Amino acid sequence: MGFLIDTCIWIDVEQGHLAPGEIFGGLAAAIKGTGRKHRYRVQDLWLASQAIQHGYQLLTRNRRDFVDIPGLDLAVM
Repeated sequence: MGFLIDTCIWIDVEQGHLAPGEIFGGLAAAIKGTGRKHRYRVQDLWLASQAIQHGYQLLTRNRRDFVDIPGLDLAVM
């Protein structure tokens, strides 16, 4: 099992592959569909899409930033 850590630093998890873009778009649509704003959460959604694609948990201190993202396995410190 892997962890993707929520930091303010870009971590190249994909090593140049941009496949999580499809997951990102789906997450943005799901958030928008519930009436919540997604435009100002680009970094959160991108991190979440990376974690979902690789089957990792997302380790964060900011539960409220990620709790509403569907399909995300969240670990809170």
